[in-house]
Amino acid sequence: MLPRYYLHLYNDEVVKDETGEIFADDGAAREAAVRGIAELIAEHIVAGNPVDLNDRIEIEDEQGKVVAIVTYAELFRGRAAA
Repeated sequence: MLPRYYLHLYNDEVVKDETGEIFADDGAAREAAVRGIAELIAEHIVAGNPVDLNDRIEIEDEQGKVVAIVTYAELFRGRAAA
């Protein structure tokens, strides 16, 4: 059975992922977080809102361990590739 990961969003507020998603591994969960952040950044830019580079998604495994943190800044610096 594939593992479940929870992608918690930390921006102006904390949005805890209560249901999670099934991914093949940590890397696949990280890729999903990167895509999610890219979408959020695009929404901010289209709306004319500032982007806080300290915002992030924390990826937690089924045991409650944070396995990765992806920041908005990583996308701007080109370091977000999994």
